[in-house]
Amino acid sequence: VIAVVTLLFYYVNIFYGQARGSDPELITMNTIYFVIYFFIMCVVFVMLLISTVKEVRVKSKQDEFERLQLYSETLEEMHAEMRKFKHDYINILSSMSEYIQERNMDGLETYFNEKIAKTTGIMSNNSMIDLLKNVKVIELKGIVSSKMIKAQEKGIEIRLEVAEPVTKVNMDPIALCRCIGILLDNAIEETEHIKSGCIQVAFIQRTSSLLLVVVNSCRNDIALQHVMKPGFSTKGEGRGMGLSNLREITGRYEHVMLNTQVRGNEFIQEIEIFN
Repeated sequence: VIAVVTLLFYYVNIFYGQARGSDPELITMNTIYFVIYFFIMCVVFVMLLISTVKEVRVKSKQDEFERLQLYSETLEEMHAEMRKFKHDYINILSSMSEYIQERNMDGLETYFNEKIAKTTGIMSNNSMIDLLKNVKVIELKGIVSSKMIKAQEKGIEIRLEVAEPVTKVNMDPIALCRCIGILLDNAIEETEHIKSGCIQVAFIQRTSSLLLVVVNSCRNDIALQHVMKPGFSTKGEGRGMGLSNLREITGRYEHVMLNTQVRGNEFIQEIEIFN
């Protein structure tokens, strides 16, 4: 725009000078100056364009690297969980061997239902895996599944509701995973202190938005006005940056709404992402 306006101004100047009967040599000199100036403007424009393209490419590579890093961290967590499961699996089979050798099927059934299924959460895992099939966004599915495993390892009941398929989220995948990770990590850490506490996670498809809800049991002494402040934490010194980071991340998007509330002994976090 600057180049075009400058060029128009130069032409008007030249033609006006001719109409006024200016010295032809002066007009020629001005024309040469104007052409040189316009050429410089073109060079500057090209340099800016090249710089912008490079910046976009660098940012794209950085985003790709962050996605890869997040994916690698999720894989490492899942690999560690698989190793633990393999170890527990061998112990579980060993504990069942005596029932099998004695052909005590009734005792085996009772032992499985009362000890193994309740302790390991096998029954709930199957239903949650089925529900995760509705999450079609790979990054989102990875972060949610790893946090679910983490919660169940700590003996925390976690309920998941995904009634309709989630195929697309209008938000950067890295920012989305950071938000979900913060919500679930904080929910897990708080629920650890609550006897018979639980976490509820829901993905609700609306007409023009996707609503992400995380509800966890909490202690009654949480003050909502202090929760979102940087550095505030109920978990000890040096903690408490998660929720302030969450507010900062969601604040970058005009189409993302964050709602936090405490209702009785429930801490409720809602992120609504509009299409």
